[in-house]
Amino acid sequence: MSVRITGRHCEITDKIRNYVEKKLARLERYMDRVQSVDVIIDHHHGYEYKTELLVKDGPISITAKTKDSELDRALDTLIDKAERQLKKKWEKLRGATKKQKTKGNAKRAVALAAGVESATEEEEAEEEEETERLSAAVATLKRAKAAQRKNPFELEKFGILVFPPEDTEIQSLSLEEAAEELFYTDDPFLCFREEDSGDLCVMYRRRDGNFGVVRPVIP
Repeated sequence: MSVRITGRHCEITDKIRNYVEKKLARLERYMDRVQSVDVIIDHHHGYEYKTELLVKDGPISITAKTKDSELDRALDTLIDKAERQLKKKWEKLRGATKKQKTKGNAKRAVALAAGVESATEEEEAEEEEETERLSAAVATLKRAKAAQRKNPFELEKFGILVFPPEDTEIQSLSLEEAAEELFYTDDPFLCFREEDSGDLCVMYRRRDGNFGVVRPVIP
């Protein structure tokens, strides 16, 4: 798992990086299939630290945010929030399998209470196979839906492909922060919520090399 730590209005020193990586070790048991984690530290207006943790890939996606006048305290709270979210989502992900196993255990308990011989090894093996089949079916369905979302349709009139919408996390940023983030990427635009107003905005690269901002208005 790779960790990317970004500093806004502050320098990410080795001390900060080591502290973050040490704290993230608490989350590893929930992220065995996660490829990367983003941690953003913003020394907001020079008197407050705003921290954010993002997990976007793998079976679990979370966003946690905190702010505090002390960086160590902000990071501690951030990891606590992320751990609670990961634990909740991980338990939900495993819920279907646990429910199936609990159902099988309940059947065996009823059989024992009634004086009936407990389930045989063969029956237990069948239950395990059924659980595996259900898990495989769920995984196949998710892959099929994901593939379907990625399939474009062709606009024959113009000879182009149109790809369907993709879910994305929308950050709350000031115009200055949004410009700084777009500047350091190769993306043609950036969607964000303006920090003061809460309005949805799109910052884009103009042909003259500068940035423009569009604020959608629903009539």
